[in-house]
Amino acid sequence: MVGHRRTTIASPPRPGAAILTAAFFATASLLLLWAWEWRDVLLPAGWTDNEWLLWLFAFSPWAVSVQFAIGVVAYRLSSPAPPEALARIASELGGAGFVVIYALCASSVIYHPVHLGLLMALSMALVMIGAQSSSVVNRLLTRPALLYIGTISYSLYLFHFITPGLGFTGRFETFDGGAAAAYALNFLFMLALAIALATGLYRLVEVPGRRAIRAAGDRLLGIRRTPPIVGSQGATAE
Repeated sequence: MVGHRRTTIASPPRPGAAILTAAFFATASLLLLWAWEWRDVLLPAGWTDNEWLLWLFAFSPWAVSVQFAIGVVAYRLSSPAPPEALARIASELGGAGFVVIYALCASSVIYHPVHLGLLMALSMALVMIGAQSSSVVNRLLTRPALLYIGTISYSLYLFHFITPGLGFTGRFETFDGGAAAAYALNFLFMLALAIALATGLYRLVEVPGRRAIRAAGDRLLGIRRTPPIVGSQGATAE
């Protein structure tokens, strides 16, 4: 019996979704600016202007929603993919933005997390727009080692704080070449330890947990998923 291949036709872009995203971004941004201008009224007792600025633009859910909206806009601009030349320029600009931002942080030109978060979000948006291009940034980001770090990144993000206490926690009286080497080796040791910990959590907790949550959601919603197709190598994608 000859099987039939099911062809999925991509739905055309919906302008209403783009308009809704832009409206949300504009509204959230205006509300944040309004909350800053009216800080004399909204400021909690005992707070300074800097504390209100830090909470409002860096830690509050409204500030995070603005960064999320930047990502949504970038996704909309990248699907369907823009012309290769334009996508490559966007990707290279985003990658250069990361380098420049970190250089400005190292030189104390950028020091406030509000500015850092917004600039990093904009640079990441440019990288997303050019994600399907043949840029140098994409070739670097698709290296196997970086792809692996991306795979375990959620577990690494949640539990990396455990490892610094397991390394060298002392202090050198004088910062010389020996101290710099010791700090560098300690950093590499803690990084390797964090990756090992994240790998174990990813395989033993995150993947089984995701499968259990997905199965429970499917049962709750009455969804029946098609079994994954086994490739020629006999492996399926997670």
